[in-house]
Amino acid sequence: MNVTRDAPEVRTSPSGEPTATATSTSPTDELLGRIAAALRSRVLAQRRAEERLASFAFSERPLAASGAGPAADSGIDWTWFVGRALRLVGDPAVLHLLEALRDGALPLEVLAGLSSTVTTDRVALSDQLGGLATAGLLVRELESNRVSLAPLGEALLQLVADIGQRAEAGAR
Repeated sequence: MNVTRDAPEVRTSPSGEPTATATSTSPTDELLGRIAAALRSRVLAQRRAEERLASFAFSERPLAASGAGPAADSGIDWTWFVGRALRLVGDPAVLHLLEALRDGALPLEVLAGLSSTVTTDRVALSDQLGGLATAGLLVRELESNRVSLAPLGEALLQLVADIGQRAEAGAR
């Protein structure tokens, strides 16, 4: 039996940035809307960057304006991007790192000193943070050498917390 639910409506602004407006006011729908909007924003920004790079590297022609509507979304494997984000947040070391950023940006040196990080090697930690930034979970401010949560990271942390609370409530 197939069960379908209405997903939160995701609209795009004139600049192509997604804005989520939930069709329901339940906290779960709002959270899922935040996750979807943040993931969509990150993937579309990555697509625009790849298009600019391809235009720069392989031709001298100006980059054609990429549409921000549904046609621009064709060919995107959303399941892959959702799976990657969930896989990363499922790693306890990554989850602890993201939780450390919940209260605000931290310098790389502070993150390297946390017992929850995989390594204290600054180069290895930078590589790990780069992967998390590419996935849209955090933002690395290169000039200040600080790291902060991105909207997708914040929303996925909330999802993990909500699931944990429900599991704990069910255990009572």
